[in-house]
Amino acid sequence: MHLTKAHLALILPIAALILTPLLPFVNTTTSVLGLPPILFWVGGWAIATTFILSMLYRREPELDDTLVDADEQEARA
Repeated sequence: MHLTKAHLALILPIAALILTPLLPFVNTTTSVLGLPPILFWVGGWAIATTFILSMLYRREPELDDTLVDADEQEARA
């Protein structure tokens, strides 16, 4: 696997989750729908990370099933 500039998109959710304890707007005593805001923050980043990973998976040329290398073509012939 090779790293591209698109893989840098993974830095955002990693940084957001690592810095969660330090963010004052996430660590408050208020509640949203009866739950702490940190629950929504972490859950939102978990969903965002899933979408980022699916975008990266679709962009990987190594995982493309339509590509057939020369050895497979010879084996089929």
